[in-house]
Amino acid sequence: HINEYVRLITSSGQTIPTQGGFMSDPNQAGRSSSPNAEAEAALNQAWDLYYTVFRRINKQLPGMTTLELDQCSPALFNARNLELGVPGSYRVDGSYVKIQKF
Repeated sequence: HINEYVRLITSSGQTIPTQGGFMSDPNQAGRSSSPNAEAEAALNQAWDLYYTVFRRINKQLPGMTTLELDQCSPALFNARNLELGVPGSYRVDGSYVKIQKF
């Protein structure tokens, strides 16, 4: 979840990317650089942040025995009356697998 991501990033003192990009480094003020170099630097910084979160989550997963669906996917948890296509389960009468709720 985004709240966990924000908590992990801010707890490590890193910058959170925003819609406008990353906050520029005040030491870089006045220096000109190409937009491609700036975009690549921003992409690399974003990758580092996301990979840090991934590594932390990946370390926690082996110890987890259950996941709460409402925490992992609120949209799926709240979904009702789903229709599920299962390969090989086609019936001429039009009946199909249905999931009322989780």
